[in-house]
Amino acid sequence: MQTLFGTIFGIVVGLVIGAMLAAAAPLASIPLIGPLLTILVPFASGTSVNTILMLAFLLSLFFYLFGYFWATSALLRPPGIGGGANPDVLSELGARAFTCSLTGTLNLVLLFITLPLCALNASPGLFCTAVSVFFLAIPPWFWPLMPFAVAIIQIMAGNPFFSRNPIFQVFVGWIGWLSPLSYIATGVGFILFVINLPFSLIQFGPPAIRIDFGTGTVESTGGLVALASRLFGYPGAATRIGGFSLGKFNFLIHATAGVSLNLASQGAFTGASVSSHEVGHSLNTSAMGGVILWINAIDENTAVFAPTPPGALAYGELLAESHSSQAGRSWVRIWS
Repeated sequence: MQTLFGTIFGIVVGLVIGAMLAAAAPLASIPLIGPLLTILVPFASGTSVNTILMLAFLLSLFFYLFGYFWATSALLRPPGIGGGANPDVLSELGARAFTCSLTGTLNLVLLFITLPLCALNASPGLFCTAVSVFFLAIPPWFWPLMPFAVAIIQIMAGNPFFSRNPIFQVFVGWIGWLSPLSYIATGVGFILFVINLPFSLIQFGPPAIRIDFGTGTVESTGGLVALASRLFGYPGAATRIGGFSLGKFNFLIHATAGVSLNLASQGAFTGASVSSHEVGHSLNTSAMGGVILWINAIDENTAVFAPTPPGALAYGELLAESHSSQAGRSWVRIWS
């Protein structure tokens, strides 16, 4: 029941915000849902486009924070969150479904707005390039259905019956390349990847770059990113491995001593490893949008949602860890 409530709530909020976006764009580019959105925006008459967009942005940010805080509050209730899988908490399941459904609904609207621009080459960029590559791999009859496919997969990801299925996770991972809201993280990740790429290749050669074909995630090891991370004290001891995710691009901080030295730091994408944990973050971004990744980054390192910085017990970390399940770590069972 909580999952159903969260799903409906997320869709409704997404439609309201989507209506505001529709008011700032030609409604003709949003077939089928255009009439519904028109009904929801009678207040938009006489309001400037910039005002509507700013209000839509602020509302989106508010509801993503609301969903994250909702889930975090639910998980703070059970005592003794330690190692291993946390039991399902109904309120957290509702928050998860809300966030995924909000993301799916907003992406549905955004895709109907942006795809015509991509087709007309009026909006060149990383997102349109990714869409163009995807178009080459699918039959033309599926193109008009793509926004619905992306939205449905993301909405379904809020239900553990689907999200814990490894085959379904393949779809979740790859649609991250087609989700406008994922590019809030993936766009930054792409820029950092391009800057870091030559240094990774100089340091370790082509093996420094790997692709997890199960989720469509690109991983790079070493380079300037690893050097800068070590200078700032992350991940600590020279024998430790670190990493972070920016949407569809993950960055592995290799160990500089010990048995995991250099490329030996690379772990299995589906096993108990740092690489697999970061793939979990990529799945989070694909299902919940890039805003959640940035909220988690703040939550993990500050005392915004908890009395002290929660670190590995931050909600986004618990979700990502379910794809990895390393010894001694806790996780929330979204991907396993």
